[in-house]
Amino acid sequence: MSESGAQILENKRFVVSPESIGLIKDVKAVFLERQKQFPFLSGVGFYGSRVLGREKKASDIDIILFYNSQRASGFNQSGVFFNFAINLGHIPNETDIKTLDLNPAKIASDLASFKAEIDRRLISGESLNLGEYGPAKGIFSVFHLAVGDEVYITRKNILNSFRKMNESDIYFAALMNNLFQWERSEKNPNRIPIYQNVPQTVSEAEQFFVTKNQRNLVPSNFRKAMRKAMIWLRKLK
Repeated sequence: MSESGAQILENKRFVVSPESIGLIKDVKAVFLERQKQFPFLSGVGFYGSRVLGREKKASDIDIILFYNSQRASGFNQSGVFFNFAINLGHIPNETDIKTLDLNPAKIASDLASFKAEIDRRLISGESLNLGEYGPAKGIFSVFHLAVGDEVYITRKNILNSFRKMNESDIYFAALMNNLFQWERSEKNPNRIPIYQNVPQTVSEAEQFFVTKNQRNLVPSNFRKAMRKAMIWLRKLK
């Protein structure tokens, strides 16, 4: 028996119409061409109504362009991002493009800041819903619908770092809850929650977020960057 629309919304994280699939494929094709010319581009992600089954015909396409600033030496990053947008000009719908740096040092710093903010809120009794808190948004944006090997490697590195935290389940649960709250959006309280079965453990998350070939990759400079970020945060206290 096929699932009804309501069942799909309840049980599946992404609901992508044939029209949106076509638009996403167009964006992906442009990205792959630009990546050949600009190898510091790491991946492209999608979020918003186009991947949640709530779009209208004229809805824009919400895009995250992932890059690694470590490999951007000699390139005009802003010019490359603008060039990417220009190359999407043939797509009939407007595009809203955000960028996210996957430099391991930047990701490690954001993750350390995320942990410190959760610690602070646990002590103060504040809500663990971080909303627009910058470092958290940078971390969970990596887990949006996306293509690009470096995106998956970054996910694996982040999940590995959770394994090493004391009481890691608290921080991991906070990340997952913020990710899915942000994807569902609180702007319209009548919206149906898109995904109910949030991964409860890092192992479940690896099955959910990381492709098979990348589950066993060993992080390299991410570990060192994470240690430096944690030392830096301790000095601020």
